[in-house]
Amino acid sequence: KKIIPPLTHELHKGQSGRIAVIGGSEEYTGAPFFSAMSSLKLGTDLAHIFCEKKAAIPIKSYSPELIVHPYLQNLEHLKKHNAQQVDIDAKIDEIVERVSSIFPRLHVLVIGPGLSRDQGLITTVEKIIEKAKAVNLPLVIDADGLWIIQNNPDLIKGYKPAILTPNVVEFNRLC
Repeated sequence: KKIIPPLTHELHKGQSGRIAVIGGSEEYTGAPFFSAMSSLKLGTDLAHIFCEKKAAIPIKSYSPELIVHPYLQNLEHLKKHNAQQVDIDAKIDEIVERVSSIFPRLHVLVIGPGLSRDQGLITTVEKIIEKAKAVNLPLVIDADGLWIIQNNPDLIKGYKPAILTPNVVEFNRLC
């Protein structure tokens, strides 16, 4: 009772919490859904999910309560629609800007559920983490987000508002 704020008529939509989950790929749609829905069930008012386009319809069909943004693109999609590496880098930067434009409206960013280990997504998420750190946005890093941290620990080194949530296997990889 002490950690869940009471619902009152004085509160407006979003005042009890606003989160975004960065995750959800063609193969993994359940993890970001459960992450976002768990926060809603605990009292969060608004839950966004930033995912790959192919994951958006399944995730949205699980619940109309979720705000789904199909902005993320895997490396295959990036290469298919961008002729050169310069174009791919520019597209990733555009995606990062679209995602980070919502940061002022968030209380926390969850990174990793259902993300996959695709290099295009990893590069995008690394840049999203840097943007989140620049505005001191708290991070919860789980699943494939931990894979990113395992391979690039300096990404969050010394960043106090970051919480890692490894299972036993993920913990052993991080150590």
